[in-house]
Order: sequence, then C-alpha cells, then structure tokens
Amino acid sequence: MGFQKNSEEALKNKFPASIFNFRIEALFPYLFLLVLTWIAHFLLAKDFGLYEDDWGFVATGIANDFHHNWNLLYAAITSFWQGRPVHMALLIFIPFWGAKFGGIQALYIIGFIILGLNTCLWFAFVRRLTYSTYGALIASMFFCLYPADTTFSYLVHLFGLQTSLLFLLLAFHFYITISYSKIFTFCLRGISYLLAILSLLNYESLFLIFLTAPLFRPHQTTKKQKIYHCFIVLAIVISYFLLRRWAGESRASGIGIVGALQKVAQQVTLGPLVSLGSFILRPVQVLNELLGQYWPVLLISSLLFLFILINLFNSRWGQALRPSDNPDFDSWKHCLIVGLVMTILAYPSALLLSVTVIDGRASRVHFAASLGTTLIFACLWILLLLTAHRWRFRQYIIISILSLQLGFLFTFCLDVQHQYRLSWQSQQTFIQDIIYLAPDLQDGTTILLQAPGLVTGKQINPFDWSLPFVLETMYLFPSDWEFVPRIYRVYSETSFPTFWQEHIVNNNKFILSSNSPGLYFYFPWEPERVISGENIILLVQENGKLVRKDYIEAGSGQKIALKPKPQSTLPPNFATTPVFDRVMSSSCDHCRQIPPIYFENP
Repeated sequence: MGFQKNSEEALKNKFPASIFNFRIEALFPYLFLLVLTWIAHFLLAKDFGLYEDDWGFVATGIANDFHHNWNLLYAAITSFWQGRPVHMALLIFIPFWGAKFGGIQALYIIGFIILGLNTCLWFAFVRRLTYSTYGALIASMFFCLYPADTTFSYLVHLFGLQTSLLFLLLAFHFYITISYSKIFTFCLRGISYLLAILSLLNYESLFLIFLTAPLFRPHQTTKKQKIYHCFIVLAIVISYFLLRRWAGESRASGIGIVGALQKVAQQVTLGPLVSLGSFILRPVQVLNELLGQYWPVLLISSLLFLFILINLFNSRWGQALRPSDNPDFDSWKHCLIVGLVMTILAYPSALLLSVTVIDGRASRVHFAASLGTTLIFACLWILLLLTAHRWRFRQYIIISILSLQLGFLFTFCLDVQHQYRLSWQSQQTFIQDIIYLAPDLQDGTTILLQAPGLVTGKQINPFDWSLPFVLETMYLFPSDWEFVPRIYRVYSETSFPTFWQEHIVNNNKFILSSNSPGLYFYFPWEPERVISGENIILLVQENGKLVRKDYIEAGSGQKIALKPKPQSTLPPNFATTPVFDRVMSSSCDHCRQIPPIYFENP
C-alpha cells in the first residue's frame, strides 16, 4: 500500500511536468521561427524608414484623416484599381491605425507579426502534409530566409503581399481539413475558396498556386473533386480578368492575347530556374562580396543551425529519418513534384516584371514562388537524409552542409537589412537638408532638385518616383492650399547638369508636365502647371553638397529670379505627422555630415 501511495504521488507530481514539457516541445518550432524571422528581417528595424512605394501608400495613409482614406478606398473599389481593392484597403488602413499606436516602429512590429504568422502557418501546413516536424522546420526556415525576393522587410509588401500569402495559407489549411461531417467539410472548402478570392483581390500572382490544393492530399480527393476544383479556380480567374477589362483597368485592358502567351511562356520557363538558382547564387555572393565583413555572422549562425538541427535530428522529431529498413521516399517525392508545380504556377500572373531580377523592389516577381521553391529544397534535403539512412555519420555530414547553406542565406538577409538602413540614412539626411535649405514653404511652392549624383540603393532605392509625396506626408498643410509644396527631381547629368532647362523653362516660366523629359517624376494625375520663378526653389548639387540658388540663367542669357531665401532658417511651423518624427529623429548621427551621404562618392 505504501508503494502504491508513493507511486500515485509520483504520478501526480510528474503529470503536470510532463504536460508542461509537452507544451514547450510543441511550441519550440514556432518560437524558434519567430525569433529567426525577427533577427533575419527586423533586427535593424529601428533604423528603417519609408522607401519607394511606402511614401505613396503607407505615408499617405498615415497623413490623411479617416474620411480622406475612406474616399481613396471607395475610389479604388469603384474603379477596381489594379484589380486589387483589398490590397488598397490594407495599404491605407493598417498604417492609418498602426501608426497611432507607436509611429513607424509600430508598423514594423505589425509587419513582423504578419511575416511571422506566414512562417508559422507554412511550418504547420508542411507538417500536416508530411507528418514530419523536422522536414516542416527545414521548409519554413528556407521560407524565412528566402533569397530570391529581398523585400521581406518592405512595409508595402508586408501589408500588401504577405497578407495575400496569409490568406492563401489559411485557404490551404481549410482545404485539406477533412471532417466526419460532409456538410462541415463542404463549409470548410467554401471558406477556403473565399480566402483564396481574398488573396486574389489583394495580390493576384499567388492565386494560381491554389490549383495545387487537391494534390496535397491525393488519397483523400477523388478525380471528380480535382476536376471540380480546377473548374472553380479557372472560372474565378476568367471572371476576375473580365472584370478588370470591364472596369478599364489599364494593366488588363492593355494585354494582347498573343503577347501575353509569349510572356507567360518566358516567365514559367526562366522564373523557376532563377528562383531556385538564387539558393545557390546567394551563398556565392556572400563568399565573393561579403565574407570579409560578415564572416563572424556566417560562422556563428551556421554553428547555431547545426546545433539545432543535430539535436532535433536525434530527438523523436528526427526518428523517421534515422536508420530504418523502410525509409519513406514516396511521400517526399510526391511533395517535391507538388513543390515544382507550385513554383511553375507562381509565374504566369507575373507579366509586368523581369524574372531575371533578384535584387531590389522588382525582385517581388519571385514572391509567389517562395512556397514552391522552399518546399522543393526541403524535400531535396530530406531525400538526401533518407538516402543515407543506413549511415549516421553521412547524415551528420548532410546536416552540416544544410546548416552552412542556411547560414549563408541568413548572412545575406542581414546584409539586406544593412542596405535598408543605409537607404534610410541617405533619405533622412537628404530630407533634413531640404527642410534646412527650404523652410519657407507656402501654397504653390515648388522645389526643383538638380542632383545627378544621388545614390541608388543596392536593395532598395532611396530616391524613387514617390519623392514628391515626402513633404505633404510629413506636414499637415492647410486644407485650402491649392498646390501643396512638392519636390521634383529634374533630369540632369554630370556632363550636362542643365539639360532640364531646355524642357521646363520657357518665356521665364517653369512648365511642369508628366510629358516633360526634363522631370524624373511628375504624377500623371497632376495637371500641367506654369509656375513663375517667385514660387520656385532650386536646389543644386555643387561641390559635393546641396545649395539653394537665387536665380538661373535662361538660354538667352537672361537671369530668372527665384523664390528669395528667407532671413530665418527655422523649420516650417506646421502640424506634423508620425512620418516627420521618423525623419527628424534626434538620434540621426549621420545627418549634417560633410560631404552628405546621399551623394555618390566621386
């Protein structure tokens, strides 16, 4: 009786501990993936800002009031803007509400949550397919460190593209869920189609991947169900395309059938090769260009990946991969084929971008292939481990090489973050100099920028089409102003800096038009304007810095007076937005440097 009592007490003491250990063990992959996501893409987020399209969507969403944002969304819905009404809603209202809770930094935390959710959902989905935590972890790590698309830290893509992927992953999860009730299963399938349509209305490039949904559980899906699924998906695609053409959406109405088919053939042929090749190219780039700077990161990260993968391999999660008489080749081969199909289907919708690009904002052309390619590489590594299932030492060698590859990809991700930081530092310094040189902003004030030496970012461009948005998203100008102050970069070259004058200056007036070759960026919806010199501020790159000009000499030699410099250099006295706080951060150690960092080194 005493032994039985002691045993019962031991069981009582052991039971809560075992439950606790089980929960920790079950949560470990998710916690690890979230930590990896943060370090790989948001470790330097406090030094990030706004880039390219961010100024046109995120910054304007922050600066506008709710009524103005609602009108923008209504216009996007009624015009079926780019076929992406959900995209516009998310790009406007996530920044609008998110910035109220912590400015730009809060937006990066929201972006981390979205990307972290996608990484965890992909892990959970692959584990549901393969019943292998080890294989699912490899696939999700490859997704987190995906090398073909360098925009995983870019706010517009976090809110517009990653949310589309979130809808698609949820659709996959609902689709493969089978219930004992046929009615309940039918409802789950219906929800999956609704989620897939949300993904389509957010960012269309992912939708065709949903065709592969029945292939994940081939034994639970009849041939008739697969045919029905293909019919439904294709019907949605055709309806969507016809709706875009009916709405007069330019991207759809301007596509010819023959040209589209030729472009599709090119994209699906080259796209998978480029995205899969990036898993090899990025390690080569790190070796050739970054090893001297990042070798400690590569060494430490590779060892950490090795430690984690070896320990998990020796745990129950790696049991199916260790010495066995019946290694499970067939299921992984099937997943490999499905991954290849997913990768091919990622490219027919990506018609407007070159698939040979793997750097910068345009590398989003490979975003839709992030699921298929990462599944392919996970399957390849698992198949290698299964091939060596009789030799534990060979398996350890394979895991070591896998860890090294992950270390290279992780190192590359850190360098992408570094490039984002450099790009923001250039913008921050530039905008502060603009405000210092041109504090006298009034209704109709136009700033022309003659600066052929502005830097171009390696992974994200600091000075792009959205430059005119900068001032109006930092300051809340009076609502009765007809023309808010804007910055327009004029076209100039080092050898011919005044080229723009031939196309803009006429009869002592400045003519601004979207058709003018003298301007880099002028919004097509802006009216043509004829501006007198008294409303023009001209900033020119001279001797490695920006200077404000009092006048310019016209082609006839006549001097045209410009807006006179103010007596005071105090900053403008307008209400500001959270964008202003990010730009004018007091911790900007690189600001006011001579020479400024936003010019290329001579």
